[in-house]
Amino acid sequence: MDCLVCCCSVYDTRVSFFTRHASLVSHLTSIRVHPVALTTPDFRLSFFRYSPTVLISSKFSWRISCDAIPTKQSQINPQVEESRQRRHNAMKQFLLKECLFSSSQITLLISKDPGLFRRKSTDSAYQALQLLRDSGFTVEQIRKTIIRSPTILIRSVDDHLKPKIEYLKTIGIAEEDVNHIVSHHPRLLTFRLDETIAPKILSLIKFFGSKANLFKALRKAPAIASYDVKVLNNKVKVLENTGLLEHEIKRLLERNPRILCCSVGKIEKTMEFLTCIVGLKPNVVVKYPIFLNFSLEKRMRPRYEVFKYLNALRARHDLTAGLVTILTLSEGDFTQRFLSGSPDVKMVYEKYKGKTTDVEVTNSPKIIER
Repeated sequence: MDCLVCCCSVYDTRVSFFTRHASLVSHLTSIRVHPVALTTPDFRLSFFRYSPTVLISSKFSWRISCDAIPTKQSQINPQVEESRQRRHNAMKQFLLKECLFSSSQITLLISKDPGLFRRKSTDSAYQALQLLRDSGFTVEQIRKTIIRSPTILIRSVDDHLKPKIEYLKTIGIAEEDVNHIVSHHPRLLTFRLDETIAPKILSLIKFFGSKANLFKALRKAPAIASYDVKVLNNKVKVLENTGLLEHEIKRLLERNPRILCCSVGKIEKTMEFLTCIVGLKPNVVVKYPIFLNFSLEKRMRPRYEVFKYLNALRARHDLTAGLVTILTLSEGDFTQRFLSGSPDVKMVYEKYKGKTTDVEVTNSPKIIER
């Protein structure tokens, strides 16, 4: 076996690597541990040098054991280390003083994009920041944009960022709406303008029927700009399959376009729960479209079980608004109104919270429309 491709792991040091050319010196037998000579050189990580020494075979994989050999601190080039630290500090000071980030936010950025702090210069970052300021972004919108997409700071202003922001304005989106859309969904600026953004916007205009309808939807759900129309049509078909008419779906999406940001599976499962388990008629969902954005396992199912429990006891709780009230209350108000001072009710709630919901057609009592 002159050439062996191995996937190797060093478990004690949590290092993973791929060795492509390994020449076996000893004859491979049924013994599980074989000494080998590897043609690949030793590799370094932090203050250790890892020397591949033993090939460990198993039924499904090959693994190479490595010896961790400490290296001397003096082997690290102090000039290189100083340069890295200087770049890191320069970007950190830029974010602190110019963008008004907090230390915790900078820590988050380091974890999301450590490469940002290894840039040789902060010139592109200053240019990107100035573009956002000139475009009317508020300080908070600038921070949101950078946190959600740190690569904004390393992209060319003239070639990438400015043309896309200007395009959104030229098609009729107001400046404040452009800033809102970009700050909530800055990934849009990473798409190619001619190949992706422009064609996508044109297809979305057709999907929503007009520019005005699209712009209204983007204000409420900026992420829609990244979806293909085929994906959106699949979500509409799920709503059609529940019995909703075309004008009802149109009304539903006008009131809550964020539904289109939900997965097909979530829409289908939630509609089945509301219509088959709870017993709501599909047109009731049109009145309360926020239902489709609620978590089925963490909110809707446990609160529905509380509703059933209280109705079964005929307790004198304020249930005049029925299930709609229970589902739409904030977590704090719901806890204070139904769980505080009611251990049994709280136990019912905790039992079902976070529990996977298996939707089945049952003979659950119908909920009165209110």
